[in-house]
Amino acid sequence: MEFIELSDGGLFVYPNQQTRTCKNKVLKSVGVLPDIVVDWNKDDLLNGIDTQFEKAIEYLNEI
Repeated sequence: MEFIELSDGGLFVYPNQQTRTCKNKVLKSVGVLPDIVVDWNKDDLLNGIDTQFEKAIEYLNEI
């Protein structure tokens, strides 16, 4: 990953390497379906609620 610090204090992050599957297939210009789909809505987003992060924590606590 490459990181570029922006003048406003933000950070721009982008990949600089190939991502491959366990069968050595390059993932380029293709989407990857998530194992767990998490719905979100505008109200949660505006209220600072990260439903994807919360679901990840819930999942990790279950395993």
